[in-house]
Amino acid sequence: MTKNLLLLSYWFPPNNVIGASRAFAIAKHFSEKGWKVTVICVDSNSVSKDFSVDLSSFDIYRIPDTWLTQFLNFKLGRSRLVRVLSALVRVVSLPDGLRSTTKQFEKIAEKIGEDRQFDVILSTALPFSQHAVACRIAQKTDTYLVLDNRDAWACNTYRRRLPFSCWLEKIYERRVLSNADLISTISDGMSEHYRNTHPNLSARIRTVRNGVDHSEPKQAEPLVDSSGRLRIVYTGILYGEKRDITPALEAASRSGLPVSFDFYGSESDQIQAFKAKFPKLDIVDNGRVSREKALDAQKNASVLMVALGKDPSEKTFLPGKFFEYVGSGRPIIVLADEDYEICQIVRKYELGIGTRDAKLITSYLEGISSAAVAPRNNVPSQLTRSYQLDRLESEIVLSRS
Repeated sequence: MTKNLLLLSYWFPPNNVIGASRAFAIAKHFSEKGWKVTVICVDSNSVSKDFSVDLSSFDIYRIPDTWLTQFLNFKLGRSRLVRVLSALVRVVSLPDGLRSTTKQFEKIAEKIGEDRQFDVILSTALPFSQHAVACRIAQKTDTYLVLDNRDAWACNTYRRRLPFSCWLEKIYERRVLSNADLISTISDGMSEHYRNTHPNLSARIRTVRNGVDHSEPKQAEPLVDSSGRLRIVYTGILYGEKRDITPALEAASRSGLPVSFDFYGSESDQIQAFKAKFPKLDIVDNGRVSREKALDAQKNASVLMVALGKDPSEKTFLPGKFFEYVGSGRPIIVLADEDYEICQIVRKYELGIGTRDAKLITSYLEGISSAAVAPRNNVPSQLTRSYQLDRLESEIVLSRS
C-alpha cells in the first residue's frame, strides 16, 4: 500500500536558494522509495527561479507571497531605506515575518485532505512560522508529524530581535516542537543544543545532515591552470561582517602566489571593501548566477571557501553549501575555529583545512600550488544525501510501527 507524505517547505525549486535543496532532496528520496509525495510551498519572486530539476514525481501546490512577505523578504540591490524599514518590521514580527504567507498552507492542506489521507507530515524550516502551521494540520488530522530544522530558530544569532525577547522565542519554540513525533536537525551540535534547551524532548531528536546529492565527483581536473594561477571560489551570501574571510585574503596576499578570488551571489559592497583593503589581489564579483553556473564554478575551482562566524552557536552549523563543495571533489578551506563540527568533518574525511590561522592557510595554498594537495574522486558514503535520508525514513518507519 502506497504511503502518503505531505511536505511543507517555504522554499522549493525552481526558487534558487540553498534551503530549497534539502526540501527537494527529501521529496525526491521518499518518492523514489515508493511514497506518494505532495508538496506545499511558496511561489516567491524574491529570488531567481533557475533551480532546474525534475518535479514531475510530486503533486505541488504553490501559493504566492503576500504583499507583506514580499516587503520583508531579503533582496540584494534594494535601497538602504527599504532595507532598514523591512528590517525593523522583521524585528517585531513573531515568530517571524513570513507568517502572513505560511498560514495559508493550512487552507491548502485542508482542501487536499478532502481527497487524500496522509501518513506523515514533514515540515522543513526556517521559517519557523511554517512549523506552527504543520502542527495545526497534524493535530486536526491526527497525522504523524516530523519537524525538520535547517537552522536553529530561538535566539538565533542571525535574527535581530527586540531586547529581552529571546526567552519568548524559547517558550514558543518549546510549544511548537513539543507537538512533533520526530524532530530532525542538520548537525550533531544542533541536536545537542535542542536537547540541552528542551530536555523533555530529547528522545524525539535525531540528526539528519544535508549531504552530497550524487555519489561521485566527475573526473577530477587539475587544481592549477596552465598559468599556475589558483582560483579560490566562494558561492553565496557573506552575511556582512558576521563571517570573516579576511584570513584567506591575508593568506593569499602573504603567499605571493598568483591567486584570484571569485565570488558568486555575494554582497557587492562587501566585495568592494575587500578590493579596497587588498588592492593587489585579483578579486572578482560575478554577481548572482544560476544554480548550474554556481555548481560549475565550484567544479572548476582550485579551492572552495566557506566561512562561519564566531558566535558559539555557529559551532553547530553545517551549511548546505558545504556539501555542494564536498560533491565537487575540490579541496575546501573552512574559515572557522578548529573545534567547530564542520572543521571536525573536514579533518575526519580529509576534505581540506579548517582554521582561521592565515599562516596555516598560506601553507595549504602552497600545497595546492605544488600539487601536494590533489582533487578527490570519491565522496564518503556517510556524507551522501541518500545515506542521511535513509536514516530519516528508517526513524519514521520505526517510530510509527
